[in-house]
Amino acid sequence: MTGKLSIITSRQRDILVLLKKNGPMNVHEIGLLLKIHPKTVKGYLRNLQRMGLIEYDGETARLANNFDKAIEVMEREIEELKSILGVRS
Repeated sequence: MTGKLSIITSRQRDILVLLKKNGPMNVHEIGLLLKIHPKTVKGYLRNLQRMGLIEYDGETARLANNFDKAIEVMEREIEELKSILGVRS
């Protein structure tokens, strides 16, 4: 089996592309364009916010102004994966 490990899902990537193209969007707009339920959109948005990739107020999302938090979160996740897999730096 071939594939690539991704820190974000394809749906999360779709949301980032929409936000880059359209600017701030609300949950319902994103759901309509991606044909997914607003509750599902909210879950994706919360995860993207936790990763520092977007700003999200519970209804409207926009790309983050600064990606330092996103880089920090991803670096921590990489270190955790290394630890789980027994990979030494």
